[in-house]
Amino acid sequence: MVLILATLAVLAAGLAWAVNQLRKAPVGYEDEYGFHLVPQVKGSAILRRSRSKAAVRAALKAARAHS
Repeated sequence: MVLILATLAVLAAGLAWAVNQLRKAPVGYEDEYGFHLVPQVKGSAILRRSRSKAAVRAALKAARAHS
């Protein structure tokens, strides 16, 4: 009986570990040019447009000018 319970516990722990690792896997797709990751916005269920790097640099430059 103990052997059966130990086996079931090991199988459940292994399944939980596998599901956790799959949940953390990146979301992406593959086409003829290779594998591409789909950008994920953390902390919000609202999809937002990502700002260009030039806009981020300009915002940082303006913030430094006022300090």
